[in-house]
Amino acid sequence: MLHEITPAVLKNQYTDQRLPRPDDRLFIYANRQVLLLADQEVPTVKEAVANWQVNPEQFTYLFAIDDQAYFLLRQTIPGENYAGTPTLRQLSPQS
Repeated sequence: MLHEITPAVLKNQYTDQRLPRPDDRLFIYANRQVLLLADQEVPTVKEAVANWQVNPEQFTYLFAIDDQAYFLLRQTIPGENYAGTPTLRQLSPQS
């Protein structure tokens, strides 16, 4: 479960004050699937801005784990690799 991540801390309080940082993660969904990079990782804000010229003002804050925030982009990126959301359960934490 996401909340069982000791010693990390899940911060699920909503805030509209948290601006995206380059190393934060960005969830991009299309047809109940999530965009994953070739290495099976959720893209960072830096990668998304560089690769797809998306605007960080379009991102919606979701939650943070320690100091890394996770955002949502409600925009489909054509031609990219999307996987079913159960795939997220198989990913290893990144440090």
